[in-house]
Amino acid sequence: QEKVVNALDKILALTSDKSVTTFCNDWEGKVSFSHWSVSGNLFKSGHSLFAAAFPSSLGGYSEACEFEYGVLPYPKYDETQDTYYSMANSYCMLFGIPSSCKDTSCAGFMLEAISHASTDTTLKAFYDISCKTKYSSNSESARMLDLIFDGVLYEPALVFGLSDVVPLYINIGRSRSNNFASAYAAVETKLNTQIDNMVEKYKNLP
Repeated sequence: QEKVVNALDKILALTSDKSVTTFCNDWEGKVSFSHWSVSGNLFKSGHSLFAAAFPSSLGGYSEACEFEYGVLPYPKYDETQDTYYSMANSYCMLFGIPSSCKDTSCAGFMLEAISHASTDTTLKAFYDISCKTKYSSNSESARMLDLIFDGVLYEPALVFGLSDVVPLYINIGRSRSNNFASAYAAVETKLNTQIDNMVEKYKNLP
């Protein structure tokens, strides 16, 4: 828990000064276009130094930017961290099989088969051809993309729907106040119960 608090302190130190950093949510209801596009528009127009973005948006950046830009992974926690880590987009973490499915084994097999086949088709077209070649202006950006994709992590709280974790971090980001210790203590018992229930369900799988 101490490491989480320290990491949040570092992030907030970089992002709390609104004269230096802006969040998309700060612009909700204040602009005529989607507030989610504020940071991208600022970067593309040359008015910001960095912008957090998904690899899928590289095409839009390359098309709009009149200057050469580079790609960087999120920084390490400290010099002892073994590599650079990035969390996978919460909307792309898990396939879903409806509870009404009458043949879950077949559904699971088909999802695995599609995932396997996409490695040499969809993934290659998206990552090797589009991201690393077509929309990267230099070899360094392609190397940075390799660092990012080699360090992708999946957050179990999102994958398994531990609903109290996500609002905890969102509220810290919006308030720009690190109250993690007290906020986590308030939901810890409920989260542990959810985790125990999830583990039991997996133990009982055939």
